[in-house]
Amino acid sequence: MSNFKKAQKEIRSLENKKMANHLKRFFKTQKGSYGEKDLFLGVKVPELRKIQKNFPLNLEETGLFLKSPFHEERYFALINLVNLYEKANKKEKSFIVNKIYLKNTEYINNWDLTDLSAPKITGNYFLKINYKNKDILKSMAFSNYLFDRRIAIVSTLYFIKHNYLDFPLEISKLLLKDEEDLINKAVGWILREVGKKDDRKLIEFLRNNYSNLKRVTLRYAIEKFKKNKRTDFLKGIF
Repeated sequence: MSNFKKAQKEIRSLENKKMANHLKRFFKTQKGSYGEKDLFLGVKVPELRKIQKNFPLNLEETGLFLKSPFHEERYFALINLVNLYEKANKKEKSFIVNKIYLKNTEYINNWDLTDLSAPKITGNYFLKINYKNKDILKSMAFSNYLFDRRIAIVSTLYFIKHNYLDFPLEISKLLLKDEEDLINKAVGWILREVGKKDDRKLIEFLRNNYSNLKRVTLRYAIEKFKKNKRTDFLKGIF
């Protein structure tokens, strides 16, 4: 039996309907919400990671899992894809990003899936492997597809980790007027992480773009400020 079949059998044996119903609510699967029609088995992330260690997949098997109707199996696929990417050479990394990851973002269709994979795959790739084409992430920020935009912004966590702060701020600025809460929160998260590296750069950005900041974005961005400073920014006093 292939690792694909073994992994799939193991995952589906852990189906938990009570947990699945909880996850449906947590990931907003009701009509009109970002997770509409997504299907859940009710398998927890630590269980998926354990299965991945026991039954690691090759690239072809990973691609099959990525197109699963079940959320947890797509998550499992992305655990594998991150693992394969990190072990790959430059040519293989390019293939994974351009022929698998970016070609299949329709299946990377919730915030946990983007946040698991984008920093370590597209973040790494457009900083370390193909920096000259990093504006692909900027183009994704203009996508009509919510999770392309989420991938664009959370990919920059890798840039921040390695002290490249200007590009994350560029992407953030492109998304300031986005109407999706998942993007507003992600932008705030990125700004907060920039602030951890350089609080002056964050403050300058907030001052220059204050009129375009969503309230939730601002709250996330200033979360680490001292209380009186947070209060001032929320009042527009800076």
